[in-house]
Amino acid sequence: GRPKIVIVSPRVLATFVQQDERLLSSEYDVEIIAISGLASIGRLKSAVRNADALFLWFLGRHAIPAILFAHLRRIPVVAVIGGFEVAWEEEIQYGIQPGSARDRLLGWMLRQMRAIVTVSRFSHNLAVGRFPTLSDRMILIHNAVDESVFSPSPTASRSGVLCVATLSADSIKVKN
Repeated sequence: GRPKIVIVSPRVLATFVQQDERLLSSEYDVEIIAISGLASIGRLKSAVRNADALFLWFLGRHAIPAILFAHLRRIPVVAVIGGFEVAWEEEIQYGIQPGSARDRLLGWMLRQMRAIVTVSRFSHNLAVGRFPTLSDRMILIHNAVDESVFSPSPTASRSGVLCVATLSADSIKVKN
């Protein structure tokens, strides 16, 4: 049959994960596992048992069992990393602090990857700067825009800035 790819994501099934499933399903059998607790670990183990490759969205705690199961099966793992994995903004405590236990865990996870996908030039440069020995595995693939849904006018005003983030009273400071 067709090769099988397992996509592993954090507990919330984001639309970009669903888009990946639609794109990949034309060539591969695809199963999505959204890690949401211990019950999902059993589903993950079963899915990886029959997989030819693993595709991870981000390298948080949800990725650890996926990487371990894939390592036992000796199947390739590819991860998309975001700014959080490679950034460290001490002032707002955003990202993973260099030298921390979490940083060492991230380094181990990155070393297990066949390929590491970054989605912007900025995050790619941060990743290469922070993990230069892994730069040969890093691939920049810009986020895609579905022009059937979003097609900006060439004459549109460009005076604003779009920022996609999760905000809370603890994670944001406003500066004048």
